[in-house]
Amino acid sequence: MNLSKKYMCGSVAGLLAMTATLFSGCLGGNDSETVITDYSNALITGVTLTSNTKVCADLSSYGFTIDHLGTSDTALIERCRSLWQHDEYTLNPGIIFNPDSLPAGSVADSIKLTLSYTSPYSVYFYQYDEDLKLCNVTNYSDTQTIWFDDYAVTRIEVTARDRMTRKSYFMKMNVHQCASDTIMWNYLATGLFDMANVIDQRVDTIGRTLFWYTMTADSAIEVRTADLTGDLTVWSDAQSVATPSAIDLGTLLNWRGQLYAIGQNQTLLSTGDGVTWTVASAAHKFVNLLGIQLASRRGDEHLCAIALANDTCRFLRSADGTSWQFDTLNIDGIATDALPARFPIKDYTRPISVAANPTGGSTSPRIYINGGLMADGTLTSSTWTSDGSSWVEFRQTALPAARRSTVVRYQLDIDEPGTFWIMQTGEMAGGYVSDTLYYSQNSGVTWKKLQCEHYRYGDTYRIAPFGCSSGFVNPQNYRIYFIGGKNLDGRHESNIVSGQLIDLAMRQKR
Repeated sequence: MNLSKKYMCGSVAGLLAMTATLFSGCLGGNDSETVITDYSNALITGVTLTSNTKVCADLSSYGFTIDHLGTSDTALIERCRSLWQHDEYTLNPGIIFNPDSLPAGSVADSIKLTLSYTSPYSVYFYQYDEDLKLCNVTNYSDTQTIWFDDYAVTRIEVTARDRMTRKSYFMKMNVHQCASDTIMWNYLATGLFDMANVIDQRVDTIGRTLFWYTMTADSAIEVRTADLTGDLTVWSDAQSVATPSAIDLGTLLNWRGQLYAIGQNQTLLSTGDGVTWTVASAAHKFVNLLGIQLASRRGDEHLCAIALANDTCRFLRSADGTSWQFDTLNIDGIATDALPARFPIKDYTRPISVAANPTGGSTSPRIYINGGLMADGTLTSSTWTSDGSSWVEFRQTALPAARRSTVVRYQLDIDEPGTFWIMQTGEMAGGYVSDTLYYSQNSGVTWKKLQCEHYRYGDTYRIAPFGCSSGFVNPQNYRIYFIGGKNLDGRHESNIVSGQLIDLAMRQKR
């Protein structure tokens, strides 16, 4: 009798071991030679997808996060609490999700899954509608292909080998709701205020405060303000600007918490509040500001400018914006403080200062400007750059000559900020403006049409042609703003055109 019982127990044990091995093979995840030692383990440890181009390209490359505690989406847990509130074995459900969403337009159906686990007794998929009514039950040992798009909620229930321990997971197959790798251009605002009598305008910053200056025919200037990181559809009421002389708005430049500009009497003016301007220097006949030369081994940071002396435009520099000296630089192999004939003196892009980047091949900080009017009144399309000891010209073939173009330093990847430059061209010969954007990935040395090279970035069909705007990037959400400018008729507008790379706008779904 004892021998019979022993034999029977051995047979049952062998049968259970064989069944466990067979079941492990059916569930398709784990090595059938694995010895089961933990009969109460109901955890899922990995999820992979099988390639399926009908869903999206590279489907198998999408990874999954397994949140065993369910803390990544507490709203989902609370919403679905009724599904297990009477079941003591499925308390504390987890959440499985793909942090990188599938591309927009993907249909999350017929997706074959491979789950990793110890060796459970059973794995079932329960799927519910929006009202949490059970609509479908799938035994994972029968099929590993799951349809997600047909149901609002998908729950996986794993029963451990002891048939007592159970663990539930809500599985989310996240899909982007709009196309990624696209810059969507739209009007953020139109007709913000009356521009009927405006003959010039320019926007600049002190800190993150935007100052939108407008000038009327009598040289009266008003300013409105807004927060670059806030709602740019809302601006302050206009304030009258007090200046010793009328400002050439095209010369505005921000340096060390002050705005600088050239007065129409050729003095250098400055302001700390954007409203009240004073004379910073009257020692020279100032023509324009050339930007900020950042500190390097050649010297400390200084402000660069152009001044007229003996009927010749010359380079100037200042360490404080008050005391100025002529700046001898290398121009075509010649040491001189005189501007070369092809150098623009007016209406070039706002100067861009870039720090040294030895790993990127730049050992010195540089200033970049593009376009503008030369001394003979001719428009140029060239990019000029200075490393503090010389100025070098890079002539352009694809870029039209224009005045008051604007450039924003953007990025296609947040790990490479400021490397993708986008230009909204200004006014070309004959007063023509355009809806064509240009880009550069080598700091303006070469420019190309954005839509020709990156169609998804340069599609501006929603935007009417305009030029002479002021460009900025919101540092918090990577949104581009082109503020103000002229239309095809040469009239000034108070519109804001906005663009944002969708990839940078995406928030990871949890």
